[in-house]
Amino acid sequence: MFKSSLARRILLLLCSMDDFSTNRHAEAPVKPELAASVPSRHPDLWFSDGNIALVAGGLYFNVHLGLLCRHSEPLNEAIKALAADEKQTRLIEGNVVLELDDHPKDLCRFLMALYDGVSGVRYDQTDFESVSALLRLSTKYSVEHVRRDILRGLSTIWPRTLSAWEFREADATDPSGVYKPRCIYPHPM
Repeated sequence: MFKSSLARRILLLLCSMDDFSTNRHAEAPVKPELAASVPSRHPDLWFSDGNIALVAGGLYFNVHLGLLCRHSEPLNEAIKALAADEKQTRLIEGNVVLELDDHPKDLCRFLMALYDGVSGVRYDQTDFESVSALLRLSTKYSVEHVRRDILRGLSTIWPRTLSAWEFREADATDPSGVYKPRCIYPHPM
C-alpha cells in the first residue's frame, strides 16, 4: 500500500556492497541514477503551516498531519511507523515525507474532499473520474464520512428500488423516446 523508503534504502545498501566487504555496516553511497528525484510542489495543496509532505508520483502535497490522523486510521498508522523510524525519515521543506502509491490527481481529489467536503462533486458523465477516485481512496484510507457522502450521491443516480430506477430510466430517455443514460449519468466508459 505504501512505498517504503526504508526498503528502497536497504535495497540500495545491499546492491552497493560486494560480498567481500569487511565493513558491512558502513553507510553505502547512493548511486546517482538510483537516488530518489525531488518531487514538485502541488500548486493548490501546499499549506505554509502544513507539517507532512505526501508524495504521489512526481508531486508532493504539504498538508496537515492532524487532519490526516483524525480522519484516516491507515494513514495514522503509516505516519506512526514513520515517526518510529527516525533514522530513515526523508524530509521535504523540513517536513516528514510519506510516500503513497496513489495517482497524484486522485490523491489531490481525495485531499480536497478532506479539506472542503464533497458538495462540489457532480454526479454526471463528466465527473466519473472524480467520483471513482474519491470512492476508491476513501475506502482505501477508511475515511467513512467521505465514502458515505459519495455513496449517497451515487445512490441518487444508481437507485436500489424499482420505482426509483424507473424514474431514472424515464429521465434518461429523450423526448423522441431514445434511451441515452450516458449523456447524463456517470459511467466508466
